[in-house]
Amino acid sequence: MDNSPDLASSPTSATVPPLSLPAGSTSAELAPEDLLALQLIGLLSDVGDALHELMFRHVTREKAISNKAVGLMVTLMLDGPSRPSILSERLGISPSDVSKTINTLSREGLIQRQRHPNDGRGYLIHLTRRGTDLITDVMATTASSLENTQDLIERLDSFVARIRTTTHRESSRKT
Repeated sequence: MDNSPDLASSPTSATVPPLSLPAGSTSAELAPEDLLALQLIGLLSDVGDALHELMFRHVTREKAISNKAVGLMVTLMLDGPSRPSILSERLGISPSDVSKTINTLSREGLIQRQRHPNDGRGYLIHLTRRGTDLITDVMATTASSLENTQDLIERLDSFVARIRTTTHRESSRKT
């Protein structure tokens, strides 16, 4: 007997977002598993959006700091000092946006530029103590908020395991 939770009957299933059907399609033309897949993609997108909001809401409410700035600071916290070009690549934002963000955060005293030890022309960006404290607080607030979601995480983990099992069984039948 399968004792894993049934996400379809969970209280949150009533908030399933509207389906985004492929262009020119109607729900009547899609197989039930395709409709379920679209719902799942919508829910996972909502989970990502909610986690993003949870992490950034605290800092952007406290200070007038953009999501790009928070992302840059978290990257510096996790990866250490970095060249602006690496930050641009890592964050997927333009070099000019990275430059503007660096200037803003520098004015706020949250980051500093230091000459690159091996390249006198370049520089590294690093968090100041104030920036480190701010991002540490953001991460702690996020972690605290996520503690209340342990049940949901366990249910999602079980659901993913069921999907993998089903996918594996279907792959085995085709071979």
